[in-house]
Formats: sequence, C-alpha cells, structure tokens
Amino acid sequence: MDSFPISFLLYLPIGCILGLFRMGIWVAMLAADKAWLTDNDFMIKFLQGVLGVQVDWVGSERIPSQRHVLVSNHVTAGDLMILYRRPQHYVHLISTAIPQAVAEAKNHRVRLVHASPESYNALAERIHTDPVHLFPEGGMTNGKGMMKFSRGFLRFGKDLPIVPVALRCTAPWGLQTHTLTSSFLANLFWFCFLPWVRLEATVLEPCRMQEGEGKGAFAERVQHAIARELQVGICDLTLQQKRQLAKGIKPKSAAR
Repeated sequence: MDSFPISFLLYLPIGCILGLFRMGIWVAMLAADKAWLTDNDFMIKFLQGVLGVQVDWVGSERIPSQRHVLVSNHVTAGDLMILYRRPQHYVHLISTAIPQAVAEAKNHRVRLVHASPESYNALAERIHTDPVHLFPEGGMTNGKGMMKFSRGFLRFGKDLPIVPVALRCTAPWGLQTHTLTSSFLANLFWFCFLPWVRLEATVLEPCRMQEGEGKGAFAERVQHAIARELQVGICDLTLQQKRQLAKGIKPKSAAR
C-alpha cells in the first residue's frame, strides 16, 4: 500500500482504542479459563463477533472422525480462532516464546501446548488423544508465499491421517497484521485493531505417508497441496533462515 486511504486515517483513532479493548478480552479469556466461556458454542460465537472475527470452513466434511493432524499455513495472530469453531477438541502446538500460563489453560475448546521435544514425545505416545493442529512453517507469512515446512509433525503423525488446510485472510484496506520480526503482542494488537477479519479454512484431501516415502518428501507433498490451493510459491527457507536474512545475515543454505 503506497498511501493510506482517507477511510483508514479516519478509523485510526477508533481502531487503536478497539485494538486495546479487544486485546483485553483475549487476555481475560485466557485468564478466566472457564468452560462456560471458552468451550461453549454460543459464547465462542459471541466473543468472536466482539473480536470482529468471521470464520468459514470449506470442505470440513473431509476431516476424519478419528484422530488426525491438521496442518495449515499461518497468516495472522488470530488463526487459532478457526479451531474454536470446530466441534472436536484439538491440541494446538504453540511457540515456546508464548508465556507458560497460556499453555496451562485446561478448559478451552483448544488445548495449547508448547512445541517442544517433550510435547512431541507425549503426542507420539498418545498421552494426548485429541486430534492435533499446528503451523509447520513456524511463523506467519503474508499470503503471497510460504516458508518451508518443518517435518517435525511426523514425529507423532506418521501413522495418522494428515489433513492439509489452506488458510486465507481477508481484511479491510488489504492490511497485513504482522511483519517478520514483530512481536506476538504487536501482531495481536494489529489483528484486534482491524474492524473485522475473515478467516477461511479450506480442507484438502487427507493423506498418509506412502511406503518408502521419506519424511521430508512427504512434508513437501503436503505443503505443495496447500500452495496449489492458495496459488502461491514456496521459498526454500525456514523461518529461522528468513529471520537471519532480515537481519542481514546470510544463512548457510543460501550460500552459493
């Protein structure tokens, strides 16, 4: 966006107030940890309305009834809202940079678990029996391309149906709510700042590893299915490598 439209400039002070108010609601939801608030269809729909979030699932009939792993691209700080509209309870893997208190919530529709070797082992050993969702990119992208998927989800998902989900975000003025190096709180504020955000989750055909197929090849196959649906490219860089480039450090894999 080369310049901001008048409508955005007029909305700016309102959006700042609204963003802070909505961030307070997010914090209150996590702190309250009450099933009637965070595991109740009516309250979830009401709160998403207050937060300005609209969620649409396309092709949800493809999601298996048995335990499975949903993998999707990551476009906003509020992408987790898509799972609160599903009838199943999901385990969602979050960054270890997010405070431990968030991972200690017990009464949410979605159980938040830090992505660590210990949690991956627990999922593999089926200590958690609910289906799992994660963002294998490890970070957010702007919808114009994808970072290389990590294959870590196959540590616990190699024997489960893997369900690719193509996630799209529509927002006023075509704004992006994050940058590569911005903090989670900054990303959340700009997500809450917008008058409304529409998240569309398109479920693709579930798949499994084929005999003799390597984990890297399978993770690439899953990612290409999502990229084809979104009609975007995939860069050959991980989140960590992309952050190095943003800091002016040339990643080893980028060396010629």
